[in-house]
Amino acid sequence: MTAKTEIGGAERSITLDRAIRHGTFILITLATLLCLILGVTVEAEILWALVVLVPLVVLGIADLGQERHAIRRNYPVVGHLRWAFEALRPYLRQYIVEDDLEGRPYDRLARSLVYERAKGDEDAQPLGTQLDVYAPRYEAIVHSIAPHPVATEPFRVKVGGPQCTKPYHAQVLNISAMSFGS
Repeated sequence: MTAKTEIGGAERSITLDRAIRHGTFILITLATLLCLILGVTVEAEILWALVVLVPLVVLGIADLGQERHAIRRNYPVVGHLRWAFEALRPYLRQYIVEDDLEGRPYDRLARSLVYERAKGDEDAQPLGTQLDVYAPRYEAIVHSIAPHPVATEPFRVKVGGPQCTKPYHAQVLNISAMSFGS
């Protein structure tokens, strides 16, 4: 079929479109025929390539004849890669694309900790962190070379207003009894 279609001002043959979509299947079929001819006329060991090529040709013919999946019908043989990559997607993302701190529901650091504990390995990490402790979600009180003078009034916040029967002043920074001195 060589019907012409008008796409973006340029003529495009449906036959050419099919040849591009079925290109891999056509190349595999031609390679099968070439191996068969060369195997019979030149070198018999070339026929071993047919062990791989013939099943691919059969798969391509089955893909062209089936009506369940348009991807397999439009892209015979190569269309199967979609499902292969779809199955590999979580693993590729987890190990190649994803950063150690980006994973959902658990990042790579948390999973590594679980793996190490499950194997009975040492799960303690020596010094430091991989986390960005300068990110906005982290708060810290840091030392200063030039500290401010000590305030004369206590550093407290009033909790409750005029409508409250018993307002009180709470300390802004408390020291937990469990961590005091550690």
